[in-house]
Order: sequence, then structure tokens, then C-alpha cells
Amino acid sequence: MSNLPASPKMTDFFPPVFQYSQNNLQDYVECARRFQLRHLWRQPWPSPLAEPLQDAEIDAQRGEQFHRLIERHFLEMKVAPPAGLLSDWWRSFVKKPPPQLPAAPNAILTPEVLYSVPIGGRRLVAKFDLLAVVPGERIVIIDWKTAHHKPSRKTLGERMQTAVYRYVAVEALAAEFGGRVPPGAVQLVYWFTAAPEQPEVFDYDAVQHAEIGAYLHNLIAAIDSRDPDGEWPLTDEVRRCEHCNFRSFCARGSAAASRDELDDFDSFTPDDPLEIEL
Repeated sequence: MSNLPASPKMTDFFPPVFQYSQNNLQDYVECARRFQLRHLWRQPWPSPLAEPLQDAEIDAQRGEQFHRLIERHFLEMKVAPPAGLLSDWWRSFVKKPPPQLPAAPNAILTPEVLYSVPIGGRRLVAKFDLLAVVPGERIVIIDWKTAHHKPSRKTLGERMQTAVYRYVAVEALAAEFGGRVPPGAVQLVYWFTAAPEQPEVFDYDAVQHAEIGAYLHNLIAAIDSRDPDGEWPLTDEVRRCEHCNFRSFCARGSAAASRDELDDFDSFTPDDPLEIEL
């Protein structure tokens, strides 16, 4: 009998308690190599996502501050009057909140809430900016977007976030809030500070839920089955590299694209179990 150690499995190379999320799945579908470097190898490579770096960092900080304001509002905590652009965003929210949002007391409104569901031997996690549930009847997911421009509906519809959030909401809330809410009673609403009167609403149904569930299972199985020792392929869409931390590591350029072209989806926020996205 051979004394050689068994070949390692793909799962042996992941960080402990690794969970899948819309962020790391989006990395994989855009560029398998980015997923490998960022989430599997934890490769430090601090190239900026966008230039000017200082302005991009300010944008990210302001976006986080807006999320905290909204969180305090729905927790019925005191909200200090914001200043500058943040004040404009706040007034837009007060004047033009998402019209799809069900009103209390029938609805339970929970900001910044995390849920996960089992999938393919792992966990799929989603952190919702705002979850509004009418027990046993309806689920509305609100996601606040603070980028300089509003992405197209096509772009939004193709994002992993749109698939993952609706799927997790149905599966995770099945045993809560008075029983399972059917997929047809679930909505995902993107609300934009750049276009507060033009939210994008994505409905759901049982057919989409089954298709998305199968897709996510197959995608996660494909990732888990890859050779951990090999160099995973780079994206064929080179333009994606302009907003990637690893572009110089991969010899895909050294200069970052303009921060004006950056949207909320491009911003990298760690989303492992210990550093979940904000």
C-alpha cells in the first residue's frame, strides 16, 4: 500500500468556514483567476480599483455613511443631520423612498440583516440592506446604490446579486415570519441616490427560483471541482481588469480606470464569514 498522502481536494484549499456570496460568485463568473487570487489564495495585491484613489475612497466612505444613516432610520434611532452630498442623498430618500416598500405595522422592516442557506455542501450568504416582510404574504428586498450613475436594467439583471438575494430570501425565510412566502411574492428593489425616482424592481416566480437554484448549485460544484494547483483562466474581457486589484499582478495593465466609471458592483468589500460585506 502506498504511503503517499492522498491528493488534496479543492475544498482543502479554501479558508476555514468558507461561504459563497454574491460578491465572490460574481468574481468567479467575471474572472476565475480573480476568484482564485482573492478568495482561495488570499493574495495581497493592493492596486487601487479606480483613480483618483482619494476620490474613490471618499465615494466608498460616503456610501457606507449613507447605509448607516438608513440603518439608524429603520431602527428608529436618532439620525444626525448630514452635510454636503450626503445631505442631498438623505433628502432624496425622505422625499422619494422606494414606493414598493410595505408599511408598518403589517410589515417587519429589518435593516442590515444577514441570512445564509445550505447549498451544495456549503453555505450561500446574503446581507440585505433592508428586508421588509409581511408575514406569510410578501418579501421586499431593498438595496441602496450610491454610485455616480445608475447601471442599466440589463446590467442589474445579469448580476449575481439579483439572483442570489431573491433565492436566499425565499429559502432562508421559509420557516420564519408565519411560513413560506412563495417566490411570486418576492421583489428585489434597487434604489439609486443618482436616480431616486427611478428604482429598478425585479419580480420573481417559481420558475426563476428553480432555474436560479439549479444554476447556483452547478456553479458552486464547478468551482469546488477545479484543480487547486493550476492557474485558473483570466477573463477574456480585458476591460474588466481596469477595475481589478490584480491587474498588474496578471500583467493586464497598471493604471486604474476613472472612478467616474466605477459603480457599486465594482467596489470590493470582503465577504467571507469574518468580514462580511457592508
